[in-house]
Amino acid sequence: MEQKEEGISLGEIFHVMFIKKWLLLGITVFVMIIGVILVELIYNPSHEMYTIEYELDFLGYESAKYPDGKSVNYSDFISLANLQAVKSSKTDYESIDVEKIANENDISINQEVESLNNSIISRKYTIVVPQKYFSSTGQAKEFLEDLAKQPIEYVIKVGQTLSYDFYLLLATNASDYVTQINNLVLQRDLLIDGYQSLIDAYGNGFTVNGQTLSQVYVELTQYFNDNRIETLPIEVKQNGYLKEGSDFIESVHRQKEELLLEKQLNEAKIQGLEDRIRSIMDILNGTSGQTFIESISPIIEQITTLSTRNDEIDHIISDEYDHFIENYENGDKEKNKQFDDKINQYIAKIAGFTKTYSAFRNEIYNEYSYVVYSNSSVITGSGGINLIIGVIGSLVLGFIVGCCVNLIIDLPSYLKDKKAFSSQSKKDNEEETKE
Repeated sequence: MEQKEEGISLGEIFHVMFIKKWLLLGITVFVMIIGVILVELIYNPSHEMYTIEYELDFLGYESAKYPDGKSVNYSDFISLANLQAVKSSKTDYESIDVEKIANENDISINQEVESLNNSIISRKYTIVVPQKYFSSTGQAKEFLEDLAKQPIEYVIKVGQTLSYDFYLLLATNASDYVTQINNLVLQRDLLIDGYQSLIDAYGNGFTVNGQTLSQVYVELTQYFNDNRIETLPIEVKQNGYLKEGSDFIESVHRQKEELLLEKQLNEAKIQGLEDRIRSIMDILNGTSGQTFIESISPIIEQITTLSTRNDEIDHIISDEYDHFIENYENGDKEKNKQFDDKINQYIAKIAGFTKTYSAFRNEIYNEYSYVVYSNSSVITGSGGINLIIGVIGSLVLGFIVGCCVNLIIDLPSYLKDKKAFSSQSKKDNEEETKE
């Protein structure tokens, strides 16, 4: 009976916890505020991550190449150099410690490739970086947007500096007409293939300076159908045309001498092979049976090859080199000048087509190079503790702490009062019993 009286029930514990209601409420609110501050200012910034998902699109991206031929390496997108470039682009980014982000590997990027029939359809990139490096969500959004645009800015910058006249320059600087014409053909093919690829990618109607891709392409192909530049080397060789002031005639003399020396050596080899045949005949006593034929067949084949080569040398010298030499010595200067004018007309026309082609590509790089974000908010947050959950958790913790404090403060006095009341009741009962 005494033990039961000296004990305390669960109901009494709850009663004691709520004796000082205002203290309980104050502690609960105080702990909640501290908890929210700790979550928002300390825990979340180190655990919450900002994520941006996007795709890139620009001319040539399907082959993972920049305009200058450099390979697209997505790990370079988050390099320290790129981070520093973005930081220096705006004063709003001065507080972002990009060196720490890079050195502590606190930024990561992932590439997700989607393909169909072994052809790459798209490449999606995901960049993740901790919230703690940014002063606000707005700052993080702008910074990560600018970081995602770095490859596009490089594309536009490089695209504006590229020229597409490599073979044209070689043709302009060539010392002979044949080399010049061959490079003009290569330049023509580059333009035709380039225009066709642009039409395949962007359609016939893409317009620059009032001209569509299809219009320029038709004009280009029609011009070269009407002016067959491939036939010009034959005309050069037949007439021995020489560029004025060039040293090509010296190379003609040198090559002619080399061919004549080769012919002389071939004739000596033929003479030696014929001597071998006569030796074989002497060994076989002049017989012409199967053994003799088998013995000399390989030799005859070598003689035939050398004789054929000598005939080719004679034709090259008479059909090409002698024409150049003769034209140099006593050629028709006016006729040579007319041909030179024809070549210069080709060069001027191809230069015009090349300039237009460059304008189309530059416009396409400017207009069709962009970033496509996976969601409208651009960035998303993940990790950390949600504010509502933090508030609720802090309230529960504060309530528990308040209850414990109330128990610590009021329970001893309550137990003391209870014990005193119990003793007095026992004493009163004893006195009543005696009476």
